[in-house]
Amino acid sequence: MLRQRIAYFQLCISIACACSLAGCSTDSSKKDSGRNDGAVVSVFGETLHRSDVAGMVPKGLGKKDSLMSVDMLVRKWVNEQLLYEIAKKNISDKDKIDEMVENYRKTLIIYSYQEDLLKENLPQRIGDGELRKYYEANKEKLILSSNLVKGIYLKVPLRAPQKDELLKWYKSTSDDAKEHIEKYSLRNTVAYEYFYDSWKDFAEIAGALPQGIGDQRQFLQTHKTYEVRDSSYIYLLNIQEYKLAGSVPPFEYAKSQVTDLMMNQRKEAFLRKFENDIYKKALGEKNIQFFKP
Repeated sequence: MLRQRIAYFQLCISIACACSLAGCSTDSSKKDSGRNDGAVVSVFGETLHRSDVAGMVPKGLGKKDSLMSVDMLVRKWVNEQLLYEIAKKNISDKDKIDEMVENYRKTLIIYSYQEDLLKENLPQRIGDGELRKYYEANKEKLILSSNLVKGIYLKVPLRAPQKDELLKWYKSTSDDAKEHIEKYSLRNTVAYEYFYDSWKDFAEIAGALPQGIGDQRQFLQTHKTYEVRDSSYIYLLNIQEYKLAGSVPPFEYAKSQVTDLMMNQRKEAFLRKFENDIYKKALGEKNIQFFKP
């Protein structure tokens, strides 16, 4: 027994050394080509091999940590085999377990086959023309649940230089003002977000302000620019455009949602037709037999 334990410990060390040197990367082709890579332990006829263990050890561990990981993984595997063997002999409803496994296997095979069918038969990209047509016809399905804004946001230390110039720049949408702000932000801002050309959830911006925003709807309707200070920073916000929750989102913002909706509809339609086709074919070939009660 002691000799076996020593041999096992030496084997763990060799696996740990190999893992720490090679990063524990394993070649699956080598792993599957044969099982002559050395057995680590056997339980009730099930054998754990060195390549199995090496494949489970996290990468980047040192020799000591790799050794601990190997020993823990081997012990876990052994315990699983022991528990499984006992469970097989003592399970109260083995037939139900077998049925559940078979149902899951069927579901997995069908899902995998359907995914392959969709990849082979459905285009993975929808043109902007089709997307916009769907968007125009289904706007009532795309109502915003949050407020959107386009604009600019800055957080600047109170002691930052050129604050007077910055207070003018952030209120302007000119290219010169944008260039000044970008150069200024490289050295002086704690936070800088430019989103004149893309829609952003206003809750993210409001959450960055020291006092937050109570009534976002009223705030957006009454503020074009906003400046607030605390003991350390100035917070600046320029709202170029906004869309209120409950309204229809702009096409560019809704585009990804529209794409998902259209793709899902096309997938469902394709699979529904495919199932109808194989049903009719099976009936024609008399592979389906209905029995009278």
